[in-house]
Amino acid sequence: MTTTTTAQVLSDLPQRSVAEPMDAGILEQLQQHLHLETQASYHYWELSGRFASRELRGFASFLQNESDSEREHAGRFIDYLNDRGASFRLGSQTPFQGDASSVVAVFEAVFGMERDVTSSLQQIHRLAEEAGDTRTAVFLEPLIEDQITSEGNAAHLLGRLRIAAGNPAALLLIDQELGEGHDAPHRLAGDSDS
Repeated sequence: MTTTTTAQVLSDLPQRSVAEPMDAGILEQLQQHLHLETQASYHYWELSGRFASRELRGFASFLQNESDSEREHAGRFIDYLNDRGASFRLGSQTPFQGDASSVVAVFEAVFGMERDVTSSLQQIHRLAEEAGDTRTAVFLEPLIEDQITSEGNAAHLLGRLRIAAGNPAALLLIDQELGEGHDAPHRLAGDSDS
């Protein structure tokens, strides 16, 4: 009796039809970015658990939401690569190696991760435009917009934490606000109905 593995079954299936093959350099950048998204999700999930263990539920909730968001972005990349007939790979994840000695230090690392993800998206978008890959450029545009907002929110939170440094009451107030979903800076432009 012979056994067939899942890999063998999948390798026997025909490839998806695609309208435009993807440039190998762009594909590699998309793969690297997928790893950034999954790594950020993993780190945020880990940090969420650390904050939960310190009774800072607002910070834990905020970081869990960020983890979910990064994982959702990774899912969009996997879907896009599948739609383009390209394979994807998920790299192994490493534990958070940043400075976790204070809330400020953790959020400096969070801001750094958000900044790196934004930079990666912008770099891939630039490559896609240079290669004339409109499909990839259009796919990335709403992700870049979302990411710029996330980076701005992380910068806002880091700024507030720096102001509150060393003040437990201020830290608990920020934790409470995060628990209530208040993590974005005040905007002067916006919906006049709110």
